[in-house]
Amino acid sequence: MRQRGFETLSQYKGDEQITLPNRATKESAGYDIRSAVSCEIEPNEIKLIPTGIKAYMLHDEVLKIYPRSSLAIKRKAMLANNVGIIDADYYNNNQNEGHIMIPLYNFSNNKLTIKKR
Repeated sequence: MRQRGFETLSQYKGDEQITLPNRATKESAGYDIRSAVSCEIEPNEIKLIPTGIKAYMLHDEVLKIYPRSSLAIKRKAMLANNVGIIDADYYNNNQNEGHIMIPLYNFSNNKLTIKKR
């Protein structure tokens, strides 16, 4: 039985630039999630950033998404919802297949460029 992990959404299958979340180093506390698209966020704008991934987990578990500390300091951006909560039953839902989207808020006076990685 699968316990927890990440998968690429069907609409992104074959896109070799979509990478599943991974730990940057052996001692990393969390997984790095990347954008599935390049886009710009205008000053004081909130934009949903698609990741191209979904997460499966046990029925009583939750996936929490926190920002890196450098996001606010270096990029002048933050998660619009402060902490993202992904419930186990979000996986493969009928509306969007469980697509994890990241709501980013650009609190600077300049456009913020997000690059597909």
